[in-house]
This record gives sequence, structure tokens and C-alpha cells, in this order.
Amino acid sequence: MGPTTIVERTLPGPNPNGALRRIWREIKKIPSVSPVWGVLRAQYFKVHALQERISYIPRHREIRGQQWTKLQVGAGGNVFPNWLNTDRRPGRDVLSVDVTRPLPFRDGEFSCVFSEHMIEHLAFEQGRRMLLEIHRVLADNGKLRVSTPDFDFFLGLFRGEIRREEQEFMDWHTRSYTPHLPVHPLSVMNTMFHRWGHQHLYNQQTLSLLLQDCGFDRITRHRTGESDDPELHSLEAHGKLVGESHNRMETLVLEATKSARGRSVEA
Repeated sequence: MGPTTIVERTLPGPNPNGALRRIWREIKKIPSVSPVWGVLRAQYFKVHALQERISYIPRHREIRGQQWTKLQVGAGGNVFPNWLNTDRRPGRDVLSVDVTRPLPFRDGEFSCVFSEHMIEHLAFEQGRRMLLEIHRVLADNGKLRVSTPDFDFFLGLFRGEIRREEQEFMDWHTRSYTPHLPVHPLSVMNTMFHRWGHQHLYNQQTLSLLLQDCGFDRITRHRTGESDDPELHSLEAHGKLVGESHNRMETLVLEATKSARGRSVEA
């Protein structure tokens, strides 16, 4: 069999769908078409989101009818059994809750609350109001576990000598998210401040002060997945996205308690 025959057999056949896509891309470049297409596309996704929410109604009615003692805010796709899982975007087993508004729960309803890699997506005052609401819905001696990117870790990348695992983290982070930028601590820092909707980063000191300001005490730091309380052990799932070793390096995890004698703080 000659080389010509081999080339003919390996050439792709006609792809009418590909041709249609190219034609449609050209049509969308027409000034009068592009804005209309943008509006139609936005409306489609709104309708699709509404259809999803409606389909969840029977399941969500069942969830609301149950008694819960553990609450997760900002669940995303990390759904826990025997927890009330909430997120701004609902899912089949995730109720829609906007943490920038008062939480739709009674005072002292929960024994523990968990939030992973979510508070950094809120402006500082929004984060403070959320923590005040969590304090309100926690029972006396209830616990909050919150995890978030650790600013001190990223700041530490700027010191003179970088450890091998930190260099590996920078290489991975730049290659994964900003391959057009140089491998440098500043590239990583800019990414953490500006991507994924991040609005405010914390270190242990500032987050501890905020928790104290919101009425919490007995604030302790833990490694991801580790806790002295079995109810709060092995909860973090961010490592599934970034790798467990990277998650341990970049993540700050604090637990705080609502003391029975704790003061009530106004928003």
C-alpha cells in the first residue's frame, strides 16, 4: 500500500457541523446580530436556571421539612450526608441561600457550621455580616469551621529562599492558571487576588480578629481534614481540585466556638 493511499485514509471526512459553526461565528460578527445573540444567550441560561430550580422544588420541600443540626454554607458540589447543604446556586441536595442576606434559620438552630473556600469571595463587610449570622444560628457552645486561602503562605513566597515544595506549588499554580505569566510569587499573588471572584484574603491574625469581633472565642488553627471534633473532621474537599499537598500549604483552617456567655454583636 503506497503512502498516497495512507494519506487518503487518514484525512478527515467532511464535517457539515463544523462548516455550520464557522458560518454562525461569522454571522455573529455582524454588528446588528451580535447584541441580539448576547441577549438571547443570556435569556436562555436564565430560563435553564429557572427550570433547574423548579425541578428541585419537591426535593427541597422535603429537605426543609427535616430537622438539621449541622449546616454547610457555600457547599458547591461538596454535599455531606446528614448536613443541611446550602449554596447561592442550588442543586438537587443543596438549598439556595444567599449569605449576603440574613440566613433563613432560627437562632441557635445548629451545633456546627462549616464553610470552605467561600469567605474570600465576599467583600470584608459581607464576610463580617455572614459570620454574625452564623454566630446567631449557632447554639451555645456550637462550633464554626472556616477554611480560606492563607495570605501568609502566599506572602512567604517572596522571601529570599523558597523551599522545594513551595517552588513546586508556584510551578503548578502558574502552569495551571496563568501559563502566559512568568513563574514568580507576584504572578501567584495577583492570581489569588483577582481570579475566581476573590474579594478579600485573610491570614490567621486578621480572620481571628474578625471572628472575635463577631462574638466567637476559643479560636484554634487546624490542618485541612484534621480536627479535635469528630463532627468537623475530614470535611475539606478543595484538595480534590488542587491536590491535597497544595491544599494543605495554601489553606488556612480555623475553628471557633460560640460561648454560652458570648456577647451578642450588632451588624
